[in-house]
Amino acid sequence: MKTIAITCRMESFDSQSKWFINATYVDACSQYGCALFPIVSYASLAVAATSCDALIVCGGYDLRSYYLQEIPDASCNFYEHAQDHFDFACIQAFLQKQKPILGICRGMQLLAVYYGSKLFQNIDINAHATLHAHPLYFPKNSILHQLYSDGTSFNSYHHQAVKQCGEQLDILAYSKEQYVEAFLHKQLPVLGVQWHPEKMENDQLFPYFLDVVCERSLRRL
Repeated sequence: MKTIAITCRMESFDSQSKWFINATYVDACSQYGCALFPIVSYASLAVAATSCDALIVCGGYDLRSYYLQEIPDASCNFYEHAQDHFDFACIQAFLQKQKPILGICRGMQLLAVYYGSKLFQNIDINAHATLHAHPLYFPKNSILHQLYSDGTSFNSYHHQAVKQCGEQLDILAYSKEQYVEAFLHKQLPVLGVQWHPEKMENDQLFPYFLDVVCERSLRRL
């Protein structure tokens, strides 16, 4: 059984700060026989990077403009604590171990920024994805051509977007506005997608990541 580490989120509920992950991530990984290991501290990160097979960097609020080297947009919604710094530390720890990483939504944007990409801080959500859904377009050599049929509708819950990928990343999908919606590192087992595959029926991305990307990486370790 693979054990997949996952970044958690801290928010205030009932006047207390609480770490949490959405049940959809748990359900999606359980469907493919994987156990989740929640990362809630630097101590648990040290254990996860050593013992877990891969990392999922999950969705959440916006990235602080400090990491984009831009003036903050008033529309952005940030975590009160240092979530960005903690997530980047998780990414760095797993990269040092050469273990696979899957970034979802905000997680994809974190990976993009880590590799020198540029973001739009605020896109027109309604124009981009009516009812939080839209089609995607794949370059001819994209593996996503094989995973998804033409006309597949992808969910969309973001108002920041990747506008320019770093040189180490290959674009796998883009939207009608040319926003980058998925990428794969050219050499490392690092995959980012803007949608939430854990919320899709008959999703193809999780089995690809768990059975192909992870297996190839684990064989090299």
